[in-house]
Amino acid sequence: MSWQTDRVHLGLRIATAFTCGIGVLVAAGPVAAAPTTACVVNDARLDEVSGLVATPTGYIAMNDGKFGTSVLRLYVLDPQCRVTKVITDRSFDPLDPEDLARTSDGTLWVADIGDNDRERDRVAINRIPPGSSRGTTYRLIYPDGAHDAEALLVQADRRAVLVTKALTGTAQIFVSTRPLTGPPATVPMRLAGSVDITPTDTTGGPDVGGFASTLVTGAALSPDGRRVVIRTYTDAYEWDVPDGDIAKGMTADEPRRTPLPGEPQGEAITFTVDGAGYLTTSEGAGEPIQRWLRPLTSAPTVPTTPASPSATASAARATEKKTPVLSPLAIGGLAAFGAVLILGGLVGLRRARRRSRR
Repeated sequence: MSWQTDRVHLGLRIATAFTCGIGVLVAAGPVAAAPTTACVVNDARLDEVSGLVATPTGYIAMNDGKFGTSVLRLYVLDPQCRVTKVITDRSFDPLDPEDLARTSDGTLWVADIGDNDRERDRVAINRIPPGSSRGTTYRLIYPDGAHDAEALLVQADRRAVLVTKALTGTAQIFVSTRPLTGPPATVPMRLAGSVDITPTDTTGGPDVGGFASTLVTGAALSPDGRRVVIRTYTDAYEWDVPDGDIAKGMTADEPRRTPLPGEPQGEAITFTVDGAGYLTTSEGAGEPIQRWLRPLTSAPTVPTTPASPSATASAARATEKKTPVLSPLAIGGLAAFGAVLILGGLVGLRRARRRSRR
């Protein structure tokens, strides 16, 4: 690599950092405690786990969406990750199932909500009662067109909450306008808020790309319903839910962040049965289910939208204490410096190419 090319790359790094804003500077937050391995999923049928829940006797896992799949299959695992049972619902024809939830009564909720191409203005949730293999399907309609989503939460009142997966880092929160109870139905959703996820320095797997730390890939509600966690490919974010309203809890205060480094393509997260920690796993053959400790204190690395005035003021004070404050003039100067480096590098490259042609 020539020095001119090095100059272009350095300029791009500087310009990109300051284009993204000060959020990049506060992204380096807590250091991850080393996880413990609960077990390793070695069954060849579970090579793309995107949904995971904990049960008193082990786990239930679901593979990522397989286009053309005509039936739904959920895999019941023992504490050693051995498949002991397969729940097959032949009445449900999913297009792209991406997440799995389990409520306190043992009901399973399958989220057929994936939409990489953003072509579906309605998605599906399949509710499977305890001990059954046949579910009830509810069609959910977005109020503003199609969205890609991989995170499902189910409140105590049985309203479904979907959190979108967006390259911009702004994850929107949609809530069903009525509980998903009774016979099959088509239910509108409403936009209940959003959270802005700041890029972090947590190292993800080689297959997830540079936007990995801002893409929401899973979610879970604690067994007591008082805490909610969402995950990206690289980090987990937890909020308190004091009154059962998940969207309100997520948009009222700053989350607590837990880095989840080293997962090749982490998409599944759930709370442990006792709620003391998280369980995560990644897509890929032979991946472990890992147990992480929950964070004990708040780490204000992700601004929420909208936020209450008190929360905004608190976050501002914390940022002033922990983050170097740069004036708009300094930011503009550094961004301009990056642009000069890029321009100089490009000029150097053009001259080098001319000399080479001569």
